[in-house]
Amino acid sequence: IDAWSSFSPLENLNSTGLEFDPFLTHDGLRMYFVSDNRPGSLGQGDILSSERADVSAEFGPPTIFSAISTSFDDGDFTMSRDELVMVYSTWHVPSESSGLFYSVRSSMTEPFPSPQPLPVVNTDAEEAHPVLSSDGCEIVFSTTRQGGTGGSDLYITTFIQLD
Repeated sequence: IDAWSSFSPLENLNSTGLEFDPFLTHDGLRMYFVSDNRPGSLGQGDILSSERADVSAEFGPPTIFSAISTSFDDGDFTMSRDELVMVYSTWHVPSESSGLFYSVRSSMTEPFPSPQPLPVVNTDAEEAHPVLSSDGCEIVFSTTRQGGTGGSDLYITTFIQLD
């Protein structure tokens, strides 16, 4: 029978606020997560990142992932396996709807450029909770747009390379 070890808090990552939406990179060396009401935050929910030297080491102190954190409520962070494509949702007030944003960088040594709204996907409804395929070419997300089956439905979109 397989079993999990006992659990323990990630002391270097936790604050007196709320931490959620963790995303661990495939190599286990970087963690991205959302923190709400952390001292020094930019908005209601900020995406933070933390690194460690190897998978047996503790994560270092987190920093605000300045490439994408805004004064809005950012969250639902996901990234491709090669860490070149990222997608997240942000909740904009006063429109009171969330949308999906993305950014693509050419290499791990390059910073992410300013994120852009995900083309075709965003509507006046809520688009949130993206999951990105490991190759960064498909995104599954939830939306409250008209024409769905329930209050919130799952949709998929595929990246098409234009020449």
